Amino acid sequence: AGAATVKANFVSGLQLDADSADITAAANVENASIKANDDATITAVNVIGSSVIAANGDATITATANVDNVDISGAEVQVAAENILTSKIVASGNALLVAANKIDGVIATAASFIDATPGNDFTIENFLLDTVDGVENQTVAGSGDATGNAGITAVRIDNSQFTSAGDIDAKATDAVAATFFIGKDIKVHAANDVAGVDIASFGNVVLTAKENNITGTQVTATQWIDVRAGNEIDNSGFTAAAKDGAWNPASETKANGKQDAITVLAKYVAESGFIAEDGNITAGTETEDDENILHAVGNTFWAKKGIVEIDVEGELDSNNIVGHDGIDIEAGYIVGATLVAENGLLQVSASEALADSNIINKNGDILVYNTDAIINTNITALDVPADEEAAGGFEAYMGGDVFINGDGETTIIDSAIHGADDVQIIASAIDNTNIRAENVYEGAADTDTIAGMTDIDGITITASAIDASTLDADKVTIDALDEIVNIGRDGEVVVNGAEEITIGDADRINIISNNDNDVLMTISEADTTAGVIDIAQNGEGNLDLDIVAKLATLNLEADKDADVDGNIAEINAIVGGNLDITDEDDIVLGEIFANGAIVAENATGDITVEDVKSDKSVAITATEGSIVDGNADNENANITAPEVVLMAGTSIGIEDDSLDTATRKLTAEAVEGSINIDNASDRKTEVAGLKAKEDIAFTQHGNGDAVITGDVVAENGDVELDSTDGANIRQLSNSGVIEATNGNVTIITDNGGDVVVDEVIAKDIVSIDADGAVLRSDTLDEDGNKDLSDIAAARVFIKATDGIGEISFDEEGNVATDQFINISGAGRIELDTTGDNADIGVEIRNGGYVRYEARTEGNDSDIYTNVSDTYALYLDDVVAKDGDVVVGAPRTHVFANHVRALDDGMVNELENDAHSVILTAYSLKVADEGIKADYNGVVTTVKDVNLGERTIEVGNDVNIHAGGDILSDGGPDQVNIISGSDINLKVGGVIGNVPGNRPVTVDAGGKLHVDSDGSDNNGRGPGFIWVYMNGTTGDGAIHYDGKPNSEPGIIYWNGRVWGGNSEPVNQVSRAEGEFFSNLRNILDGYNGKWWATNTFQYFPHVRMMMDLKPQDMSIEHILNGRGTIENLPEGVGPEVIDINSLDDTFSWYQGDEWNW
Repeated sequence: AGAATVKANFVSGLQLDADSADITAAANVENASIKANDDATITAVNVIGSSVIAANGDATITATANVDNVDISGAEVQVAAENILTSKIVASGNALLVAANKIDGVIATAASFIDATPGNDFTIENFLLDTVDGVENQTVAGSGDATGNAGITAVRIDNSQFTSAGDIDAKATDAVAATFFIGKDIKVHAANDVAGVDIASFGNVVLTAKENNITGTQVTATQWIDVRAGNEIDNSGFTAAAKDGAWNPASETKANGKQDAITVLAKYVAESGFIAEDGNITAGTETEDDENILHAVGNTFWAKKGIVEIDVEGELDSNNIVGHDGIDIEAGYIVGATLVAENGLLQVSASEALADSNIINKNGDILVYNTDAIINTNITALDVPADEEAAGGFEAYMGGDVFINGDGETTIIDSAIHGADDVQIIASAIDNTNIRAENVYEGAADTDTIAGMTDIDGITITASAIDASTLDADKVTIDALDEIVNIGRDGEVVVNGAEEITIGDADRINIISNNDNDVLMTISEADTTAGVIDIAQNGEGNLDLDIVAKLATLNLEADKDADVDGNIAEINAIVGGNLDITDEDDIVLGEIFANGAIVAENATGDITVEDVKSDKSVAITATEGSIVDGNADNENANITAPEVVLMAGTSIGIEDDSLDTATRKLTAEAVEGSINIDNASDRKTEVAGLKAKEDIAFTQHGNGDAVITGDVVAENGDVELDSTDGANIRQLSNSGVIEATNGNVTIITDNGGDVVVDEVIAKDIVSIDADGAVLRSDTLDEDGNKDLSDIAAARVFIKATDGIGEISFDEEGNVATDQFINISGAGRIELDTTGDNADIGVEIRNGGYVRYEARTEGNDSDIYTNVSDTYALYLDDVVAKDGDVVVGAPRTHVFANHVRALDDGMVNELENDAHSVILTAYSLKVADEGIKADYNGVVTTVKDVNLGERTIEVGNDVNIHAGGDILSDGGPDQVNIISGSDINLKVGGVIGNVPGNRPVTVDAGGKLHVDSDGSDNNGRGPGFIWVYMNGTTGDGAIHYDGKPNSEPGIIYWNGRVWGGNSEPVNQVSRAEGEFFSNLRNILDGYNGKWWATNTFQYFPHVRMMMDLKPQDMSIEHILNGRGTIENLPEGVGPEVIDINSLDDTFSWYQGDEWNW
């Protein structure tokens, strides 16, 4: 009933029931049953197999060795031993267990707190703590630091289970392993390891393995979790509900207004999961006392209503990270990661590399910064409408932008980047990466919210290189990171759907644009680069390219139209539509093809053309420079198109290197220089105009005609038009002029090519050398006339194989001159044909003097020349080897110096065929041996004909009709005219020069006929010498063809003189030869002004003519100058002649005055 005290060396099988019990054994207490209403105390070496109950007091057991298999209960229970084994402890209050070595197999039930503190290293194993509810906020201080509702302090906590309705604070100076904690706020601290631990908290959890690892551990908390390991967290799971905003109050408040639900810190985190139902997850963020995570491998971080923030100094490998309100990651390497943000900003920094990862922001922006390399990574920023609010109450960022800001150190390889709105990249290099920006916001709504991100549309890239990548956006901008950017050097960059593409300072550009809408591409600030730019525009959209890269080569492909504007060194292009090129400076047009028209223009400098082809047309303008051949080493065409238009501020082609074209229509202008163009075409080529300040040289190759339809004008130089391969050069009528304003015009055809002229003008020389014919354009004006001359020059030289002009005859046999070549203003003309039936038909107009040469060297080739508006024509060498020579110059003084109409080079009359010289002139002066004709010589003049020695020599007749005189420039022994048949002379004046004794002397194989048209007698009357001639004829006579007794004056023939029909005089002359001999002596004095009146004179008259045989009549002698003639026919007189009463015995007209 009272206190019981037992002291013994050994207690065994004792059963004790007392108010209080105190048992002391020097050795063991075994198999005892001790019951006390109050305190119960046992002290022994070992307490084994016993039961101790302190119903209302405390139970205290102290063993220097073991407490083993003991049931202990009391208000408070204290057990101290070397080892506490397989015991059951029930305390209505606190329980204190002190084991120097080990606590094992102990079941303890306490109301509040258990402090298990060994005196040295030991292990807590198989320990189950199940506290009763309702005991809270107790403070128990043991040998360790533990407060709250339950506390365990040990060297090692192992394979145990702790359950508390309140808090649990467990500390192990070594480790905690295979233990289960259930309570409110739970703190588990191990100096070394935490392994295989399960923690379920309806509060918060702080789990620490200070020096080593947390492995195989699962933690759940209704509030927040703070987990830290000095080395590694591995194969563990952590879930924090953070209900009602129960976040870690010591953590930072982030952009979503929330604090951490899970805080993680370790050197290594592997194969673990971190799930926050609400609130943020922060892993490895550096603080003053803690360091960042070195490596995180194979983990899951999921903040269902919060932000995930991870700071890893080393590698973030194969992690799955989901943050509803955003993700913020800094790491050395991010490899094989999946990052998904539901909203907010997803920002990533991988200072070394971001590889093999997927980064998605479902409704917000993505920022990637301070990253050396992005490899095989997909980055996608999606979006929802801006007026929707994200789940969980966190408003989404407007946009869906992606901003990769590598500060010039990032390399992006084999990746995919997708922004629902815009994408901006600042990187060193981009390779094999697909980049897409959907640009869902436009106008004022498009505001980029990432700090440091330029307010952009579409995709913006700042890099040193981008290769083998795809960009998908409405707008794409690529700029140089430092000085230049290489785009597509090792693989083309594909741009899909971009209507605006802007590229900054680039050395190498290789871009393929795919778009069915028009594309504006701007390449700027590349004026110092010398790289290659490859641009391809695929789809139905046209390309408008503004480019400044004055040292670069542009290679362009476009399915439709392309417009290139700027400054480049060279362009090569294949275009499905039209191509427009506008350049500021020198440019090379390399290999270019367009299905449509090509237009190229530069402001200054030259345009060098290598190989430009168009199915429609090519127009090139070098505003202040030249257009030159760029493939001088070969003969391929520089320009191939149905139509070519060229304009140069200076020259087109150079002197020794032509610009080569292959076109069917050509227009060219060289404002301050020359034109040198070779064109090749087997079809007709229209030369619509060639204009140059200096020379023009145009050559047509192939058998297609060159048809001149516009002006060809060289202002200060020469014009040369050539054709080869049989092509004709044809100038259409009234279509323009070929002109060398201050130079020469040369036209040459080869292989049978003709030259057809309409209006050719040169200040000095027009030279035409046609292997075919030189013809006149056959189109006349509306009145049927050609107002302008075909050829106008100071000198004209024409050589042709097949003829110069065309000669035709109307139905009445009159020559038609409408196809003659008109030559005006020429002071010297040289014409030559070499083929058979190669006539010369020209018309000459010159207000002054013309030196004229014309030769036909082939058979049946005539020379027809009409002359008008010309003062003097010198026929210096007009020779038809086998044809006629016809010169019509009725208003021109003609000087026939060397004129020939031959039969195969000879004068043989009718032996083969007959060829004549026919001259019509205002006046004619024939040089010695001036005219020879195979057949007839026909001369008609308005005024005089002056003859030299053997001046006219023909095989048949000579017919001269001079409106003035026929005069001889030689002496009496000089033969003027030689004919194989008759000589017919008809004058309006006189024949022969009485002053100076210069008769016209003839040698006629037939008869000599003289006649007068009475046009130039000027009332001189019958007393002057009308015909003064010598020579020989077939009948020895001279015949007057006029009306009998109507001779204008005296006829002198070989010393015989008469005033009527010649036949009676001839008979008298034969009968009275001495008289006429005396008369010839008297004629030597004709230089005087009077006639000897005492000399007999005969006036024979024909009385009648029958059958063309004149009859003799009586002759009356007149003495002393006076006499009467009887028996004259009626009406013939006078009957009385008194020469003494005449004022002028003889008179003649010489020069411009009368002589007597």
